[in-house]
Amino acid sequence: MVRTLARVPRVVLALVVGLCLLAGLLLPGPWSALLLAAVLVVIASLTAAAWPLLLPAQRGLRVLVLVVLGLLTVTRLS
Repeated sequence: MVRTLARVPRVVLALVVGLCLLAGLLLPGPWSALLLAAVLVVIASLTAAAWPLLLPAQRGLRVLVLVVLGLLTVTRLS
């Protein structure tokens, strides 16, 4: 998946992820959870690819973002 994401221009990827995040936060019900889960997968893939290059503080912040996004996704399911 990371190879596929590497072919997409950064601006396009940022816009798509941002729009999915915004829509996931604004839409009600299971559609929002689906969009937030997609954003979570993309961010987790990018984090996993960059992990060896990150400083410990950057790693902690990225893990925090993933945890918060995961909690938001789970709360949208219920």
